[in-house]
Amino acid sequence: MGIVAFFCGMSRPLSNNLTLEQVHSDIGSASSFIVFYQFMVGAVCMRVVTISWRAPTTVFGLLAFLLPTAVLLMWPGLLRLLSPAEQASTKRRPTP
Repeated sequence: MGIVAFFCGMSRPLSNNLTLEQVHSDIGSASSFIVFYQFMVGAVCMRVVTISWRAPTTVFGLLAFLLPTAVLLMWPGLLRLLSPAEQASTKRRPTP
C-alpha cells in the first residue's frame, strides 16, 4: 500500500497539470471538477469497501483487475471520439 500511495502521490499532480493545460478558458471550473471527481470516486470506493462481502479479497482483486482493463479497452474509442473535437479546436486557434 505504501508503494501505491507513493505513486498516486507522484502521478496525481502531474495528471492534474496535464489536464488543466488542455483547458483554454474557465480553468477554475476545471480545477473544481477535478477535485469534485476525486472526492466522489473516494466516496463510492469507501461504500464498496464497507460492504460485507463473503470473499472480500476476491472482490477487491477482481475490481483491481477489471476496472483498469475496462478503461484500457475504452481508451481507443475515447481517443477517436475526442480527436475530431481537438482537430476542430486547433484549426480555429491562430498559430503564433
